[in-house]
Amino acid sequence: MMAELARSWCADEFAAALRLTPGQARWRVDRSLQVTGTYRDVWVAQAAGVINDYTSQICTEELAAVDDPLIAARVRAIVLPKAGGYNSRELRRALRYEIDKADPQAANRRHRSAKKTRNVSIRALDDAMACSARC
Repeated sequence: MMAELARSWCADEFAAALRLTPGQARWRVDRSLQVTGTYRDVWVAQAAGVINDYTSQICTEELAAVDDPLIAARVRAIVLPKAGGYNSRELRRALRYEIDKADPQAANRRHRSAKKTRNVSIRALDDAMACSARC
């Protein structure tokens, strides 16, 4: 409870000082705590100049799908040393590949879950046109 209040207070203070929305400030505080805590090796790689902030963000976003901290650590150990040489698409692909390879059962669960929520929609537009979208 106290930690949540402190996190909220920090976000409010940062929002005012940096002229951010409260949501942006909360995201930055949460991400900073995540990188310096759970994904400390990502932060170390960023501090050493191996990866940049955007690459660090990609790592944390992709690794959020992993439930097991040991698997996440194994994936980071494999991908982080090469991460500086990847562009964003290559990094996401490498992370997803290693995550799925490290825990195929979890990959199948994520696939089945995503399959249940997929859809295709068609919407009428002006001038007898239509727009289709898939999610």
